[in-house]
Amino acid sequence: MNRNGRAIAGALLILLVIVPAWLPARSLALEPALFKDAVRTGTISSPDITETSGIFASRTNKSVLWVVNDSGNPAALYALTYRGKHLGTFFLKEKDGRAVKNTDWEDLSGFEYRGEHFLVIADVGDNRARRRFCSLLIVREPSLGQDAAAADGADGTLAVRWQMRFQYENGPRDCESVAVDIRSKKILLLSKRTRPPVLYELPLALSTRDTLYTARPVAEITTIPPPTALDLKKKYGRYRSRPTSMDLSADGRSLVVLTYKDAYLFRRDTGLTWQTVLADPPRVIRLPHPDTGELVQREAVCFDPGTGRLIVTSEKPSAPIYTLSPAD
Repeated sequence: MNRNGRAIAGALLILLVIVPAWLPARSLALEPALFKDAVRTGTISSPDITETSGIFASRTNKSVLWVVNDSGNPAALYALTYRGKHLGTFFLKEKDGRAVKNTDWEDLSGFEYRGEHFLVIADVGDNRARRRFCSLLIVREPSLGQDAAAADGADGTLAVRWQMRFQYENGPRDCESVAVDIRSKKILLLSKRTRPPVLYELPLALSTRDTLYTARPVAEITTIPPPTALDLKKKYGRYRSRPTSMDLSADGRSLVVLTYKDAYLFRRDTGLTWQTVLADPPRVIRLPHPDTGELVQREAVCFDPGTGRLIVTSEKPSAPIYTLSPAD
């Protein structure tokens, strides 16, 4: 090797030593898995639930999941066991008794207020970005009794306690991901079809006044990996990185974002803004690959409040329920 060759080799060696010191620690070693492998733990049994677009783990009924259907279906809230057994159907009504319309229900969340538990049904879908305003329907969470898992046919109606009509600050947006940040008393919405996805927030305002609220952007998510070259060869593969649901853990520290391919976890330490949190790369949560035929149109995810498990299901009749337990 001549003098120039030795000089270049030396410079490369220096770079190999120095460059890693500039990189974030997380890029230097593989982090341990956050969750164990996804396990199929149930099947949605009700023939009325064919397009699950939102799921939420009850805070008052032990081992109960609440789900809603996508657009074109009745305006109903369904109760299930964690294995998918049907426990009850509750049809939404306006305060004056009129039926509520399911324009495009896309997610489900919840929160506690003055000792009562409420569910938030997100009528926020807008595939063509044409809706002048969208709505959040807030109902008191029904009680299924002490032994909810043994309940059967607990059907009824639910009056909408509050309806939040809102518009986006920068024009109509399609959205399928909603969560309540009780720490900051905000409702979070994540756009689906914008590039990159944008996180918006609304005040958690429980007012009976007919007010049109404005959802304001607070952060972008540029860290979710785009579709791979192999994804792009598949039918609808270019959509695999789009957010389809999200949820906040009971302690408000973990935000999970679901896509058609995998899920992604963002951790929020005390005092951090969402802009800071979402700027960092998320932890990837592997799910059954859509090419396997399982969870093909996955559009619903939630945390179990007691165990921290993740629960995921899909849009189709007799959809599977998958559970991911935290790693030891």
